[in-house]
Amino acid sequence: MNVPSNAMSRTLEEIFARRRAVPAGMRLSWAETPDGKFLAGIAMFLDEADPARETITYRSVHLKEEWHDLTAAKARLAEMLAPPTPEAARPLRFQQQLFGDRNQIEHHENFSNWPEWVFTARLDDRDGQTQQPYDAAVGVGLRPFDSVGRAIEWWLFGEGYESHGGEARHLRELLIVVPDTRGLLANARWEGDRISGTIHTRVSHADLELQVVLDTDDGPQMLDPLHPVPSGFIWDVPETARRAQVFLVHVSGDLMGMARVVPGTEVSAREHRLSVTARAERDLANGEGARVEFKPYLLGKDDKEAEVLASVVAFANTDGGRVYLGVRNDGVPEGAAALGRAIKGEGLEAEGKYRKQIEGLVRERLKPVPRFAVEFIQVHDARVLVITIDEGDDKPYCTKDGNHVFIRKGASNMRPDPKTEMPGANKESNGLQLVRGFDGEG
Repeated sequence: MNVPSNAMSRTLEEIFARRRAVPAGMRLSWAETPDGKFLAGIAMFLDEADPARETITYRSVHLKEEWHDLTAAKARLAEMLAPPTPEAARPLRFQQQLFGDRNQIEHHENFSNWPEWVFTARLDDRDGQTQQPYDAAVGVGLRPFDSVGRAIEWWLFGEGYESHGGEARHLRELLIVVPDTRGLLANARWEGDRISGTIHTRVSHADLELQVVLDTDDGPQMLDPLHPVPSGFIWDVPETARRAQVFLVHVSGDLMGMARVVPGTEVSAREHRLSVTARAERDLANGEGARVEFKPYLLGKDDKEAEVLASVVAFANTDGGRVYLGVRNDGVPEGAAALGRAIKGEGLEAEGKYRKQIEGLVRERLKPVPRFAVEFIQVHDARVLVITIDEGDDKPYCTKDGNHVFIRKGASNMRPDPKTEMPGANKESNGLQLVRGFDGEG
């Protein structure tokens, strides 16, 4: 929807009041073509002044940045978001689209390492003239990139956000980001009989409360909440506990963070800023676990195909996860020869056909179909395929052929206990079978 710039200003004022802190100003970073056409940008409101970086000029893209105090920031946004007029042809002509409420780190792409409000203003490029160059971004004395897209994402979003080639994310968009610095659940870990972690805040600790709910053999159990919240927290948990959900809550009722943990795991807010490649490198180094599975490339309808589907089901029924195809049990990619046998060729076209084949396999063989994504990535000079699966909202997920249900326990896909682990899976009238899962080997 089109939104006047004064509406954006009012929205920002409401956000500043809700977050109980007025930012010092706005850091505006953007990329443009040499003739001044806008490509992509991000306007980040910060609590402390942050001097602008010097412009970096490549042959086909200029990377620019400005710092504005709060008064100047509002004026700059109003200028950029003002509706175009026939009399004033400007390089920035945006159609504003305001998205919903404050986002949690674990639920979306995060730009600030805090919960945040994110608004997107899209460039009104009806004539299609604003196109990203596709050559390398190089220059004497400058950091080299093999594509302009990588350079743009590095400039706007920092390390760990570089693309895998092709167009930069958020091309022809201006992101307006207001971090919510009232509270952040930085990490939560479960070691032995204790759940511990850390929180960050720029308000009073007395404004926050930590809560934890356990799934135990005897049913849900809530531990005593922590109020005010210490920077580092510890709970003792009973032996009967199997899973836990940790909540960081503000006195206003806003949820500042949430983490799902099981014994032997750790969840970190930083994890959600990792690019797919950076996360893959970490996963391959750390090995298989509660959210990671390695499999060879699928060559046909064999046992490995069923094992991949079992892992997708298990991740959807538990905490989500990633299945890497083309990776050995020890975390080493199989390499180009194995990839060639799987995709029956080489190049992006062959990879695209194989990716669609895997997508079709999941959509055709599972019910209901969970939220998932499939993409090829480059890891350690090798191509691997990663299937990323979200924890589902419509459990239980199962296979169509036999209606087998799985959950994830450690590095294994196992059958759930219908009484304690997944009551919804005990649907005998629907023919669901709780069967022993695959152990993840091979």
